[in-house]
Amino acid sequence: MLTLNDHLAVTEERGMQYVGDKMQTLHRELYRQLRSYGINLHPHWNRPVSFDSIADPYTREVVALRYFRCRGEAQAVEHMMADGMPGEVSYDSHPAIEIRVTPDHFAIELVIAPSAWWDQQNLVGKMTIERQRADFYQLLRQMSCEVQIGFWQGAYLSDVRLSTCDIYNPRILNEWMNTFAEGQDWVRAGIWYQPDHAALSEENIVSELFQRVSELYKLYSFFTWTSDNDFRAVYRKLLARTA
Repeated sequence: MLTLNDHLAVTEERGMQYVGDKMQTLHRELYRQLRSYGINLHPHWNRPVSFDSIADPYTREVVALRYFRCRGEAQAVEHMMADGMPGEVSYDSHPAIEIRVTPDHFAIELVIAPSAWWDQQNLVGKMTIERQRADFYQLLRQMSCEVQIGFWQGAYLSDVRLSTCDIYNPRILNEWMNTFAEGQDWVRAGIWYQPDHAALSEENIVSELFQRVSELYKLYSFFTWTSDNDFRAVYRKLLARTA
């Protein structure tokens, strides 16, 4: 479905539109499966295909699919973030799973930007609870060793990262999380492929996308604020103690 030539095509406008059409087709197939399995992810409320990356808005040689909260949930969260002041819904204020094509790679990533501070604070509050840290550790241990995690910004893979299998005991996870600064760092977890990877072939790509998105959705659900996953009160108490 995605060839080496498709990756090279995103370096020019006509090629980006061509790859965008392919990504639109992939979206239709993938989204049908996500809905069938009750996975609560939704495409961008204006358009499924984007020509920028939530991981780096300044990167222009990119075609991406992004999946978020539904629009109504996004509006409710932004209403709380703005202390009741209505405003335009902003995609970078929410955790997203992004499927990204660049000239050099194909990636499927969970990305939480610093501007999604409501959810980042929720994550920090959750990580102060020992049982939640243990659950997070077990969740990472169940994931493929191909998953790369870190706190960098940018559409490309950083050297400062860990694979899930690098976190082979809870102490490493705790030390890693202690380096995270909410509202400043980017939360990243994903799979990266070379452009000619066999998983991107026509017969494999939809099932590969569904498997990887489903895997990352477990992290997404763990991190993302909902009324049933609300640890911001814990975060506020933590902040008060350190003030």
